[in-house]
Amino acid sequence: LLARIGRAAGLPPVVVVSEETGVRPLGPAPGHFILLDPVDGSNNLRPWFTPCPALAVSVAIGSLDLLAKYGDERALLVTANRDIFG
Repeated sequence: LLARIGRAAGLPPVVVVSEETGVRPLGPAPGHFILLDPVDGSNNLRPWFTPCPALAVSVAIGSLDLLAKYGDERALLVTANRDIFG
């Protein structure tokens, strides 16, 4: 399904990495990766009172070449994080 959506949107080949889906290459010879965490921080919610639950949607896009070179956050080109409750 993700590959079909990517092709329909005309996106270049990428590797999608998510806790929910694992590592999924979309297309041949991807040059970039997308990190998705649709419910980042869900472990912060408990059955007892939580004064300020932290739930967010997080996404980052990076270069596979830079990831191979540095192996850390310097490979990231764009990041975004949005509070679900805010």
